[in-house]
Amino acid sequence: MRSGVGGVGALLVVGLVAYAMISGAQTDEANSPVADPVADPVGVMPAGENAVAAALWTCSWDPTINDDWHDDYLCSDGVTVDRPYLLPDDPYVEKWELDAAAADHAAALNG
Repeated sequence: MRSGVGGVGALLVVGLVAYAMISGAQTDEANSPVADPVADPVGVMPAGENAVAAALWTCSWDPTINDDWHDDYLCSDGVTVDRPYLLPDDPYVEKWELDAAAADHAAALNG
């Protein structure tokens, strides 16, 4: 019977198509490599045509996996990011305290 061979061939074709789609997703329209978020330093955005004008700073809940609530907010102005360490002298913080501290931090960044 040839059904087993045909199934393997079809599976191979599907795998190759999927690989091509994934590989193609790694480049932008100009066929240049997309910036590697691991290699790019945090808080620095590209200049030139990819630059974005800075807006008001906002801080949003973005929990880390380090069991330390003090750094569970991420602040951004659309260009730069900042992960503040909120309420460092408070050994036990609650969510409402962090919400208020993050709002204060964003207000301070906005001047």
